[in-house]
Amino acid sequence: MNARRERMKLILLGALIIIAVIQTGMLWLGGMSGHNFLKQTIKYEPIMPTNIWFVETSNSNTGVPGALAYRLDDTTGNEKREYERLIGELSKLMDRQNEEGNMQKTDGVDWVKLLSMPSVIYEYELPIDLASITGESQNQLIKEKIDHVIIYSKNKFEKEATLFLVNSEEDFMYELSAVGTFDDIEKIYKVLTADDLKRHIMAYQPSATIDKVRLAGNSFLPTSSKEILLNYEVLTSYNPIDLSSEEGYEKLESMINGLFVSPLVKEMVQQDENVIYTEDMKTLVVYRPEGVIEYLNLAPRKLQTGTSMLKGYNVALEFIDRVQVMPKSIADNLYLADVKQKGLDFTYSFNMMYEGYRLQLSEEMKANLGMDDLVQVVVRGTDVIEAHFSTLEVVPKEVELKALSTHYLEPIDKMYTLFEKQGIEDFMIDHLELVYLLEGIGEDIDMTWGAVYDHKWYYPLIMRQIPGF
Repeated sequence: MNARRERMKLILLGALIIIAVIQTGMLWLGGMSGHNFLKQTIKYEPIMPTNIWFVETSNSNTGVPGALAYRLDDTTGNEKREYERLIGELSKLMDRQNEEGNMQKTDGVDWVKLLSMPSVIYEYELPIDLASITGESQNQLIKEKIDHVIIYSKNKFEKEATLFLVNSEEDFMYELSAVGTFDDIEKIYKVLTADDLKRHIMAYQPSATIDKVRLAGNSFLPTSSKEILLNYEVLTSYNPIDLSSEEGYEKLESMINGLFVSPLVKEMVQQDENVIYTEDMKTLVVYRPEGVIEYLNLAPRKLQTGTSMLKGYNVALEFIDRVQVMPKSIADNLYLADVKQKGLDFTYSFNMMYEGYRLQLSEEMKANLGMDDLVQVVVRGTDVIEAHFSTLEVVPKEVELKALSTHYLEPIDKMYTLFEKQGIEDFMIDHLELVYLLEGIGEDIDMTWGAVYDHKWYYPLIMRQIPGF
């Protein structure tokens, strides 16, 4: 009996081992549920919003007329950390939606409704898919791209909240109501709307709450009862590479070495004013004296499958961080300005923020650089096949501050005059904000009003930057 019992134990143990092996094999090779489980664990760096706003209403019963907004970047300086906490709350809401299925789509974006309650608004530079917002590659709650995530609550997130996924360009939104606790949102909201903090930061008025302003959708406009709207740091730019000296070549090589597999074996040739570096059919790097480094991968993997916006974005980020062509002060302040897809290739364009304000290149600067943005990275599959970097450094001009006294009505009036002269009568400005404008290397970089109309930037207070003048 004992011998038979031992044999039965061995048979049972062997069966359990075989079952475990089969299940493991299904998980890694054949089982679809196993594959789904693995995919759900993949987490990427999400695309950061251009701005995060906290909207406060003086009285939730009166709604829009008392709405003011405060920008996260003006307050804690830890916007990325706070963003990650808030994205966690967003993921919880979406998980609940997957279970309950109560999301509703509405044609037309009701900004009056969206700005009528205390809210947190994530504002993105362009419409992107939900996976790119959450960093979760399998998140396909909705297939459409969105450019605003808005979470609002009439009781300041204590018991319930409503999530809105908005595409302001195509004019639609999704709405999801949820009941529960939103601890992170509640805590951050209370800190950032406290009276002692608000006295020291800029307040913004949603343009959707202002009557007879020719602005489509909503822009957050800085506002002040004082004559001076704000005092800002004047910036300047310079190219750290001076090829008239040996030190200039050493500086250039220190910037490009990260682009090569084996930088010690690279070869250099001079062609006109350009400096060309090659590495045995692997890498080509060209430096142009206008202040541009161009990279070409001569040996990308031949067999490539398509990638997603999110995965390609992470490939581009890792590449920028690894090669370290740009100074850290600029690389750490880049934001995603545009994404274009052509076949298997994604082109990611990046520009710079300074203290929460974007740095814009004038049309003349774009022409001189041969680039519309400070950084462009082309990704195919898991390879970077091409990249362009501006070598310019942007720094504060000593300790010089300048006062800006022009409020938002003046640039709107200037745009109205411009379009009236061009015979355009019925128009709406798409967007309006304060920006830094880089017009030339070594020149002062001042702050001015930038307006977007029909996907083109105008600077109405600077006449030379207005087409036709």
